[in-house]
Amino acid sequence: MIRSSWIFRRRQREKDLDEEVQSHLRMAAQERIEQGETAEQAHASAVREFGNVTLVKEVTRDMWGLRGLENLLQDLRYGLRAMLRNPGFTIVALLTLALGIGANTAIVSVVNAVLIRPLPYRDPGRLVYISEFWPRETPFRTVPNPDFANWSDHDRLFDGLAAYGGAAEVNLTSLGEPKRILGAKVTWDFFPLLGVQPSLGRGFLREEDQPGGRQVVLLSHELWQRRFGSDPSVVGSSVNLDGAPHTIVGVIPAGFQFPDDEFKAELFLPMILARIANWSSRAPENFRLLRPLARLKPGVTVDNVRAELSGLVQQTAGLEPPQFIRMRAGMEVRVTPLRERLAAPARPILLVLLCSVGLLLIMSCVNVASLQLARGAARQKELAVRAALGAPRLRIAAQLLTESLVLAMAAAPLALLVGFTGLRVLQALAPPQIPHLESVHLDHTVLLFTLIVATLTGILFGLSPAILSSKVNLDDALKHRTSRSTPSHPQHRIRSILVTAEIALAVVLLIGAGLLARTFIYLITVNPGFDPRHLLTLRISVSGNEYSKPEQQAAFFEQLLDRMRALPAIQSADAGSGLPLLGWGSLRGTDVEGQPEAPPGLRPDVTWDAGSGLLSDLAHPPARRSRVQ
Repeated sequence: MIRSSWIFRRRQREKDLDEEVQSHLRMAAQERIEQGETAEQAHASAVREFGNVTLVKEVTRDMWGLRGLENLLQDLRYGLRAMLRNPGFTIVALLTLALGIGANTAIVSVVNAVLIRPLPYRDPGRLVYISEFWPRETPFRTVPNPDFANWSDHDRLFDGLAAYGGAAEVNLTSLGEPKRILGAKVTWDFFPLLGVQPSLGRGFLREEDQPGGRQVVLLSHELWQRRFGSDPSVVGSSVNLDGAPHTIVGVIPAGFQFPDDEFKAELFLPMILARIANWSSRAPENFRLLRPLARLKPGVTVDNVRAELSGLVQQTAGLEPPQFIRMRAGMEVRVTPLRERLAAPARPILLVLLCSVGLLLIMSCVNVASLQLARGAARQKELAVRAALGAPRLRIAAQLLTESLVLAMAAAPLALLVGFTGLRVLQALAPPQIPHLESVHLDHTVLLFTLIVATLTGILFGLSPAILSSKVNLDDALKHRTSRSTPSHPQHRIRSILVTAEIALAVVLLIGAGLLARTFIYLITVNPGFDPRHLLTLRISVSGNEYSKPEQQAAFFEQLLDRMRALPAIQSADAGSGLPLLGWGSLRGTDVEGQPEAPPGLRPDVTWDAGSGLLSDLAHPPARRSRVQ
């Protein structure tokens, strides 16, 4: 309504202005007719005396106010018409800009989620991850329970100290077909430490995390939806996990992110941990390797915590068994902010990708700027006519810059589509070092970023062509019979610079892509020291009361291997605690009595069945091997 009223008033003003100008010209002509001139002579003399009618109208409109808005609307309409008149140029420019802006949108959305956006926990800036680094045992980044229990008794540093253990795979057998579910064991105060409240039911109680406590379980929101049909009445019911009944006490809220990307847990179990600083006991409830999380008290720094915890470890060093004293030689306590701990593996990858797409965006701007310069050279006569009619250079430059902004804004929706597609491709192909990548999406922050980048891109690639194209030589431009003219010397120089810059950026990206491809080829062709051809692996976990004892588990695997070796398609079969070059076992060193000490990571600590001959087959592959069916 307001816009319609403004347009009506504007049209009325234009009509009044035109009538006033024409009235003035008629009066001047009438005076000359009375002096003896003819009607044609009088009209021509009146127009010459009055001056440029268009310029007078422009000056009058400037006095009305809102002139800038009117010019902007006119330039926007003209820019849209120019895009439609040149579909070839428009399509190439839109695709180029959409590719550059869209790639940046996808990567920036990941960078924002992984490196910038606050973690989805209460007051995440005070959360830290605590670990012990044992130089002789390379993979260790955990903390033994005696140290954890000792630290729990000194709460001067923390507003909370909790821990989680390794992944816990359990068999869910009470709902139709048995299902293997990945879970995580946590201390009772793990979720309160993060500030996470169950959406249904309650969390763990202190007594449920003690030896002999009631067997309970917390479900993730996804598992609750998938296996329990989002039924709220499941809270308080019982499910069988590894053959033992567990009571469901709650459901974790949707979107909860476990503070360790190695865990894709769908249910959570109490740790069953006795917080006793007892180095002499090896009972499971007294000795565990834990991954502690702590919430620092206000004003406490990471360095304060590291120094005090290291001192507590030194106080109990004499209580450790001899083998631990040797293994923990040179051990150091490491305290890392949780954000840094989660983002550290992904930061180099993301920064490389961010620099790459930044160069791609610059190349897109340079490419479109070159196209704009070429298009400006073809529009020299049009711009010369505008200048001859009184349009100042700044007005022409503003019009050309507005056309560039219109082009960039039109590319923004396409850029969002490219960004969405690129994000899905990145989620499918990205390495596991990028945490919580599956939860990244294009939110309002990314939309605002796309809008800002599109605006800045339009200014960047449109500024130089607008300034150069506005410098029109009227004599040269108007003398040409066609609308095309050769570019001026400044335009030619700028185009040469843009082309050089584009080639340089392309070479940089090409070299980087070549190095990455070379590294990838090297990794997939490296000689692992054995022949991996025609080998299949499978992972089997046994649990339940019938396999509660080690001898029962050993008997199960012996029977399984015997049956596999009896198959005609299988030449040999074996079992071990891990695969070669994978897992913690492949990184641990082995000391031989009477021999020099081996550095960590030389020999895998994996058990192989010597009777099958599989280990010798890996080192000395036969001429032919049947494929396992």
